[in-house]
Amino acid sequence: MNKEDFEALLDRFGSAEDNWPASRREAITALLERDEKARLALRAARDLDLALASFQPAIPDLSQRIMAAIPLSLADRVLAWLFPGGGASLLRPVLASSLPLIFGAVLGLSLPLGDDEMSTWELQERSLVASLESEIWYE
Repeated sequence: MNKEDFEALLDRFGSAEDNWPASRREAITALLERDEKARLALRAARDLDLALASFQPAIPDLSQRIMAAIPLSLADRVLAWLFPGGGASLLRPVLASSLPLIFGAVLGLSLPLGDDEMSTWELQERSLVASLESEIWYE
């Protein structure tokens, strides 16, 4: 066995002797006893194997990457502009639940309020309120 074959074997099987082919172990041992460069190559391969074994890649959270890639809607951008500290996430449910109230108020204020167009319950309500306003509630 020569040094080039040994380096190719190290590249293929690594520095662990158990991974080397059994038929070539005796030739490798003989090469290591007589060749200093082969021993240096084995030391470098062991250092590389240790470095690769201790390497732990930092895998970023995929869900965070996906959420960061989603463009913000107009409402999200407005809320982020109004509340830069992050309060928009707390305000969103409040705004969503108050939308029916706001819609009802706008719709109610846009209706005409003539006496001839009022329903009977509205007329009854006005008469009750008018009678309460005329009474004195204190002594």
